Amino acid sequence: MNPTTDSNILRGATLGSHIEIVRNQFMPREIVLMSSNVDALATLVDESVRASRDGVRYFIEPTSGVLAKAKNKRHHIVFGRRGSGKSSLLQKVASDLTINRTPIAFVDLESFKGHSYPDVLVSILIKSISEVKGTNVWLKVGTIRHRSIWYTYGDPPIGMKLGDDADEIDLDVTLEKYEPTRIFLQRILAQFAKIAGVTLNDILADGARDRLVLASGGVARDFLTIFAQSLIVARDRIELGNLTRGEKIGAEDVNIAAGHQGQFKEEDFSRDSGEDRDRLLSEFSNIYDFCLQVNANCFLVEKDISSSETSSIDELVDLKLLHRARSRVTIRHRNRKGRLYDAFMLDLSRYTGERARRNFELVKFWGPDAEDSLRRATLIFLERPITTKDNDQLPEPGNLE
Repeated sequence: MNPTTDSNILRGATLGSHIEIVRNQFMPREIVLMSSNVDALATLVDESVRASRDGVRYFIEPTSGVLAKAKNKRHHIVFGRRGSGKSSLLQKVASDLTINRTPIAFVDLESFKGHSYPDVLVSILIKSISEVKGTNVWLKVGTIRHRSIWYTYGDPPIGMKLGDDADEIDLDVTLEKYEPTRIFLQRILAQFAKIAGVTLNDILADGARDRLVLASGGVARDFLTIFAQSLIVARDRIELGNLTRGEKIGAEDVNIAAGHQGQFKEEDFSRDSGEDRDRLLSEFSNIYDFCLQVNANCFLVEKDISSSETSSIDELVDLKLLHRARSRVTIRHRNRKGRLYDAFMLDLSRYTGERARRNFELVKFWGPDAEDSLRRATLIFLERPITTKDNDQLPEPGNLE
């Protein structure tokens, strides 16, 4: 640079604009999101989304004591949605027990998914026996809760009865406990960021963190996968010169990434729902239409009512088309005093990306005093009939405030 020119610029009346021109032309500032460190972070995240023996060093407990319990000398059934960490937990248990010279057999049941009964049972037994021999054997089985039958009453009964024959380990961290879930998910990402030398505050805008948590529904693998896709979306727009959403990953970048992720969730849904696919899709369509009618991403179901619809909702939660948002919600309405409701959220992929809907309300059900946002009779999707002293018929829930 010419010192004289430099001096003239600094003395000029348009000081700020001249300095900006000089900075842009001669000292380009690197956008952190485009750095080689973030490249390294993206690689670490991509490599971590599938459970493996090498990945056990990154294992983080969703709740304190889970790992110790899983290593106990008891049979366990490990419940969790696809991607919640069932395989990661069992890989970690296998790794720790191997270090202690405890014989283990690790059998991935995905390998036998196309086998029919009784071939599947024989195949699993052969694989298990080939891995370990002995009589002091403790089973650790990972599965999706509402897609499994682990005990059937009869004479004799079949399977393992929870509490008697086996203990339960629940790996599902959900949006109901939003803050612990947020902390858990961000701890996972933070460890990769630390290895890559990246400060998350430098690449994630304020709203993006919460949006990533919502988009994942609390599922660790989905959180990492959507983060990786959000990184691609944000980098693509920056390379095209679009800085209107800033130089970091923003909430809208996450929305677009979640929309892209939707097709993979649909593939998982088809694979895991099996012969129940049409029934579950029909129920989900009813819920989706209701949410469009009330123009909100959340809906309420009265607590402790039993019906085929509530059973389907539980299955749709396990299949990740719905997410639990809040429990024990009360409604401001004289005829619903004492009633409790559970709140559920549509998966973000259902109304973002290509499915984005204008002015569709994202109900903020987390944070202090956030429950008030759910205490609306218009959000009630399913409840017991309401009776009044004079037996008058009240309006439908969707017409009440």
